[in-house]
Amino acid sequence: MYQDDISSITSDLDTHSIQVIYLSVFFAYNKLGAAFYDSTSAIIYFIPDVEETSRFDITQQILTDIQPSMVICSAKTSDEYYKALNEYLNIQTIDPNNISNNTKLQLVPQAYFHKDTVERTILTLKSLYPLTCDTDDKKRAYISAKMPFNIPNTLSAIGGLLPVIEERCPALSYEFDFLAGNILALRPYDLNALMIVHPFTFRALEIFNPSFHPSIYKANTTNNLREVNSLFAFLKRCVSSIGNRKLRSWCLKPCRSPEILQRRYDVVQFFLDPNQYELLRTLRDHLKPVVNIPSLLRKVFDQNTKISVWKQIIESMRATLRIRMALVPFRMNTYFFDDFCSKLTDDLPRLMNIIETSVRKRKFEIYYLDYCLLLTF
Repeated sequence: MYQDDISSITSDLDTHSIQVIYLSVFFAYNKLGAAFYDSTSAIIYFIPDVEETSRFDITQQILTDIQPSMVICSAKTSDEYYKALNEYLNIQTIDPNNISNNTKLQLVPQAYFHKDTVERTILTLKSLYPLTCDTDDKKRAYISAKMPFNIPNTLSAIGGLLPVIEERCPALSYEFDFLAGNILALRPYDLNALMIVHPFTFRALEIFNPSFHPSIYKANTTNNLREVNSLFAFLKRCVSSIGNRKLRSWCLKPCRSPEILQRRYDVVQFFLDPNQYELLRTLRDHLKPVVNIPSLLRKVFDQNTKISVWKQIIESMRATLRIRMALVPFRMNTYFFDDFCSKLTDDLPRLMNIIETSVRKRKFEIYYLDYCLLLTF
């Protein structure tokens, strides 16, 4: 129905959806709090307060694991921690072939790291709460289930992150809170479930082997590197940009949780069966129209949201429903299929019908306005 619009929008989104990660760290009383913001998902991930070692090993682990584009630190941090942070950044992130990708360290005023101010700001972000949370007490109870308020260093780290998001990721509409369109969720981040791999290991094993793009039009752009003759290049058979980013994150941060690994092995074993080839091909066809929903949700906050954005959301929801229908007969085979089907409730088709009705109504109003203007002139 909307196939002509979808192809053009998808290519435009893939071109501009460049991942940028801002990391904020706050070290005080031998405890470290950290939080980082992913621009592609519009989510703030926080690492609860943890005891830091004398050699700042936790900080080094976070930098190696997250690979941020910018590190934010308080201007009044201790000299010892600042020197260690600067040393880790110089050792791990300097790339002589691509200077634009090097991590930058930015010092911000200590006032941004005030815990009470951060709590009040979090309670004002409407995008984090359902409509039923109409009071501060309800909001505090709702957000406390996801992020406790008894982690002062982590809250301070989030406080240092907010002004950077406001400055570098401006809100799409001033009708809402200044951060509402850019922060869609707060989620914890577990360092213990991931394996930390040294960058030299990736290069030695040829897991990643980036090379400059041959096109002269991409020579001076941020995405001028591409993967060629590497393990990741051979494994990459994803049909969507979301899948490519997910596979890359799995390669960069290998999981060491036996439960999660077993679930992935079960899915791989299921699709290795030759009898499931038709199902695999069907799922690949349904995954093609699915795009990065968080980036579209950020545009929804704009008062003048284009109809094409809503059409793309509808197409992604429709493809997701097709995937659920294809997996329902096999939901008892693996945990992943059962979990996927159970999370997609009947609210999704109802929501899709509401959006479709609204889009048709708005489209009719636009056509009627054009007709009136044509008669006028």
